[in-house]
Amino acid sequence: METGRGRRGSRRDERTLDGIKNQEKNMSMEKKQERQREETHLQECLEIIRENIERYEEKEKLYRREVTELFQAVKKGEGDSYGQLTAGQNLLEHAENALRKNRSALKKAYFGRVDYEDKTFGGYENRYIGKHGVTRNADDVVIVDWRAPVSSVYYENELGEGSYAVPGSEPVEVVLEKKRTYDIQGEKLLGYYDDDVAANDELLVKYLSQNKEAVLGDIIATIQKEQNEIIRDTPFKNIIVQGVAGSGKTTVLIARLMDLVMKDHVSIDSILAMTFTEAAANEMKKRLATELQKALTAARTEEEKSYITRQLTGIQTAHISTIHSFCLSIIQEYYYILGLDPQRIKSIMDNGTMVLFQQQSLEEAFAKQYLAGLASSKSDPEAWLDSLAENYHEKHLLEDLPKEIYENFFEYLVVQTARYEETLVRIDELYRLKYDDQVKKHAIVEQKLLALQDLHQALQNQDYQAYRAAFLAIVHAVIPPSPDKEDKEYARLRKSLLALEDAQLEILFSEDEFMRDIRYLYPYIKKLVDMCRDYRSAYARIKEEHKVIDFDDMEHFALEILQAKGGRVADIYREKFVEIMVDEFQDSNDVQNQLVMLICRKNNVFRVGDIKQSIYGFRHAVFDEGTDRSSRSI
Repeated sequence: METGRGRRGSRRDERTLDGIKNQEKNMSMEKKQERQREETHLQECLEIIRENIERYEEKEKLYRREVTELFQAVKKGEGDSYGQLTAGQNLLEHAENALRKNRSALKKAYFGRVDYEDKTFGGYENRYIGKHGVTRNADDVVIVDWRAPVSSVYYENELGEGSYAVPGSEPVEVVLEKKRTYDIQGEKLLGYYDDDVAANDELLVKYLSQNKEAVLGDIIATIQKEQNEIIRDTPFKNIIVQGVAGSGKTTVLIARLMDLVMKDHVSIDSILAMTFTEAAANEMKKRLATELQKALTAARTEEEKSYITRQLTGIQTAHISTIHSFCLSIIQEYYYILGLDPQRIKSIMDNGTMVLFQQQSLEEAFAKQYLAGLASSKSDPEAWLDSLAENYHEKHLLEDLPKEIYENFFEYLVVQTARYEETLVRIDELYRLKYDDQVKKHAIVEQKLLALQDLHQALQNQDYQAYRAAFLAIVHAVIPPSPDKEDKEYARLRKSLLALEDAQLEILFSEDEFMRDIRYLYPYIKKLVDMCRDYRSAYARIKEEHKVIDFDDMEHFALEILQAKGGRVADIYREKFVEIMVDEFQDSNDVQNQLVMLICRKNNVFRVGDIKQSIYGFRHAVFDEGTDRSSRSI
């Protein structure tokens, strides 16, 4: 017979079980409601995308028809249609790009979401992140482009306090509360998981098992098609990846490194990855370690786990460093080939000592430091100095100048002309779309646009006299003030255009004046070269006396070692490294490029960077794309 105490205990257990069941039921209900909210949100986004597609399809048809008509008008010689044609082509291209992005978004609207508190500007945000940004009514952002600064919260921040960088501004501080990844195919939400779920969560396991590439982490799984093609591109090929700031170049480099290690089983100690700051090198190691750790968690076989563990162990000693650190490792290993003092190569000058010794050298040689620094960036400084003064001696025509100087001269004119044309086209667009009743004022803009053909022809023929004459003719007609005094955009564009014209007029001397000035400078340049040699000699002597080296020494001693004894040391490194990766290649100077060329094979250099964005001008960075087999843009 059951006692009262036993019955009370039984009822208590029943209440506990009921409570657990209710709790599970509530949790299940919450999950269903959350799922319903997500499916509703996806459908709302898809509806916006469809509306965008419909709108841009109409615009594309309209602009294509206009461009076709204007093209025929230009062919007939109706000159006033040329500017309208250029503007129309720009509008058509914009509509085509927008249409392409929205059609792509319709196949997979987004892949990620972040919910966070904005500590810098205040407020609570939740952002859906996709391959392409999607807006409603042009200014209401519905889906954030994965390359936008705020998207780095998804890629780089863990739950809790963090930040994301904004170009030209201070970092934005955030508290990340949710990071969600979606599995979406077309219009259907297959599933999602949050970053903080347990590793044995059923959805996460399903996600990892279905998507083998997910072991490389979200960094690859969510990357856009163009980047993915680069990452997966066949090894044993020279590749240059060009992209603007924020386009994910370094992410591509790390992802390709991971692909080499995981897919091609290239051991991490057979890869050389070079960057230009210690912070960047350390960040690269950190991100690589994170991705390898994810791969280890997802590994299924003991053999795979053992391989990944070896790679993780080798990260700290891997050749992932600044180029100067790599040069120093060459010197420390093979210093005896040049007969260097082993004590000297252990003493790297700090900035204070470097400045002191340089000032002392300047006082001895009365040299100009910049010229000496420029010489140091060359693989053969003395030969470069020999040629420098001769560039100013007995030159009577522009064609007499060295090819490098001659071509750089016209490249500068090409860049300035492109900036001028871009500004002029934007003013023309304002007249076409906003001030179509201002026929006379618009005619001046169209006349300038038509005259640009003469500039382009002169640049193509590298005919300076023709270019100068054409530009003087173009600027003769002045762009009129805005029809609307309150139009700040027009005023800004007009001011920019006039400034470009003034800047060009200040330097477009006659060819005779140019060459006369160059010949006049010859004796001064020759003297400057002599003083530069004196400075370099004094500085080298002082460093040797104090048994120290600087960054230039690291590069040049390493170069000499690689070139010594028929390149035997270079052969060792060439055999060792299966892949050589260079981050921010636009910041490489002549010496650094030569170092890479000495140790690379014919087909194993992978470079990423932006030739328009050199932050190390003081290192005299140069870039020659002609020696590489494949160039890709993102």
